[in-house]
Amino acid sequence: MPDESDDDEINIEMFDSYLGIHAHCSHCIFAQCSYTECPMDLCKYCHIPLHCCKVEDHTEICLKVQVPCLNSRFGCNEILRRDRISAHLPSCPASAIVCTRETNWKCLNDEAKMQLKRWGKGIESYERVSIPEEELDVLLAQNAQEEIIQSYSYSRKSRVRCRDRINNKHPIVPLRSLFTDRGEQIGPLDKENHDQGDSSDEERAIEKAKRKKQLAMFANCWMCQYDPASQHLHTLGNENQKFRHQTKKRNTPKEIGTFNSTRKLMLAIDEEFIPEVTTKADNIYYLRRGGTVYTKVCLGVIRRDHVSNHFRSQHAEGENQIPCMIQRCPLWHRGCSFYVTPLKPRNGRIRYFDGCFHFCPNTEESPLAERTLDTVPPVIFFQITKFLSTANLRVLSMVNKSMRTMLFQRFRWLGVVELLWKKIDGFWEENGFKWSFPKTDQPANFSYNSCPEMNLHIPKCPYSDPIEWSEAKVPVFPAEFLSPIFGSVDEARADLFVLPDVWRGDAPRLEDSKGRLRNEWM
Repeated sequence: MPDESDDDEINIEMFDSYLGIHAHCSHCIFAQCSYTECPMDLCKYCHIPLHCCKVEDHTEICLKVQVPCLNSRFGCNEILRRDRISAHLPSCPASAIVCTRETNWKCLNDEAKMQLKRWGKGIESYERVSIPEEELDVLLAQNAQEEIIQSYSYSRKSRVRCRDRINNKHPIVPLRSLFTDRGEQIGPLDKENHDQGDSSDEERAIEKAKRKKQLAMFANCWMCQYDPASQHLHTLGNENQKFRHQTKKRNTPKEIGTFNSTRKLMLAIDEEFIPEVTTKADNIYYLRRGGTVYTKVCLGVIRRDHVSNHFRSQHAEGENQIPCMIQRCPLWHRGCSFYVTPLKPRNGRIRYFDGCFHFCPNTEESPLAERTLDTVPPVIFFQITKFLSTANLRVLSMVNKSMRTMLFQRFRWLGVVELLWKKIDGFWEENGFKWSFPKTDQPANFSYNSCPEMNLHIPKCPYSDPIEWSEAKVPVFPAEFLSPIFGSVDEARADLFVLPDVWRGDAPRLEDSKGRLRNEWM
């Protein structure tokens, strides 16, 4: 009879041939294994002794193996060891988020809104007025206004599709591009394809057509023709007058001031004309009432390790600090361009370009310097640019194509990558990657300085209308109170402060227990 051990050996050989590995290796977990049937080998990455049949499987979990980043499908080209992936992910250029910070911009009046539509539809050409870089409030409003004008270049149907329950009057800007099922982009229209009329007129025409359709049920009534005395029953149905509840009159300027007209600015640059409810999220419902308010979203693509710096440099200390950085003359709406800057960054200044705030240190330009940054040797160029923030690198990369190429060859690890998509036959497909530098800067150290220039300017402002009083000055203190307060009576000009006898009365003057003068009626 055959031995049972022989059957086991036959089964082991069949099992080995089926698995392609030694049966012992499929269960062995010891690093110092003494089994000699399968030779031992070392991992070429971590040098751990393994059976030869396990080396390939070990490579899938070895911590020393060079592998692509987990976000390689989203555009990251980094190749690093597996044990360093966790430290790389916070600074991965493909591990990015989109900033959804919203700001509200109030249109001046209906005429300003009509002007924005004419610029957007190409009825009138819009040319941006050159503004000094110190006027950050005007530059910020100009950037928002250009995006609003761009949104009006879309068709009315596209703008209505982009509305939501909160922004039911105008969609959020910048307006996102829409695509048909065939992948055709619904973008801005040219001047020939634009409807030259006002969209507000279209809304009124649609509303009038709806009301006319509702009144059709009362037309050609047989009862009214048979018994004219019963026509009063349908008076309510045939009423064309549209009654409205009396609303509170808003303190909205009716005309565009000189300050805004000279700068072609149709938005309010301060919060004086913005209702209080537009700045509070709890009262977001009331945005539907009142004037036109546009909502602008940041939509900046930021790396995860730059989120705090982006929010602080661009929003908390950027947009929110504008009223403290720029304090204008109270008569600025009449055309006065005087302003002071009480809040300034130390050893530098804040500039606004391409929708981004960035800090620029104070430097002294040499009159003998004739070479520009793009003409210096690459070694010097990289030595200078390594001290710049990503916001400054973003602006520098817009100079020309060669400088952009040099910056991304050296500072790609500071950039951020986005995955682009395209719509084909109702489905979305990947359409390449887009590299850019994020809108992030290091927070600046601000200092508050007193500005007496404003107090000196207001009395001399050419736009002020001083009021001259022809009446005599009103006295406020009796003569006996001037000496202990103002010194001598002559120095305080007692003739301007002594009360008349009619006001003081004819009561005799007496002294109190401390020898001070007082009146009988006091």
